[in-house]
Amino acid sequence: MGNLVVDECHHVSKLSGHYTKILEYILAPVRLGLTATKNRSEEGIAAVKGLLGPEIGKTSYLELQEGGHLAKPKIKLYRVPEMSSARKRKLRGKYPEVYQEGIVDNRKRNMLIVNKASEQIEAGKLVLIIVERRDHGENLYELLKFKFGKNKIAYVHGDTDIEKRKSEMAL
Repeated sequence: MGNLVVDECHHVSKLSGHYTKILEYILAPVRLGLTATKNRSEEGIAAVKGLLGPEIGKTSYLELQEGGHLAKPKIKLYRVPEMSSARKRKLRGKYPEVYQEGIVDNRKRNMLIVNKASEQIEAGKLVLIIVERRDHGENLYELLKFKFGKNKIAYVHGDTDIEKRKSEMAL
């Protein structure tokens, strides 16, 4: 028997959820749950306490930042050209198609992302681009790889095996 650490434990949101079913069968004398998201439901709070134990500590975002554990975010918003009104009308109510065309395959938007990332890379900074879907990540990876070469850009996703992750992160 070992110890158990559950990151993002706020996902234990109800007594009948998937996390609960899994955690009920794990034999671990010490259980530690971590999250930065407050569980708002009574059931979620009860489930976390029942499966992981009572809250033993809190820290603030500022404390973590001052301790060097979190970076201070810099958020910049950029205007992206919209699709035409006719195209919007044709796709109205078809979220998967809108997302595919407006996000994943949106060449202007993807080039904006690549150009902004390139500015940071050329300034010697590390860049992390988080995407919702793998095909979007692959599109951005191809554009960045074309610009910087395969040996300077890493692309990992949920199914990337640990050895490849280690080698990609060593770039």
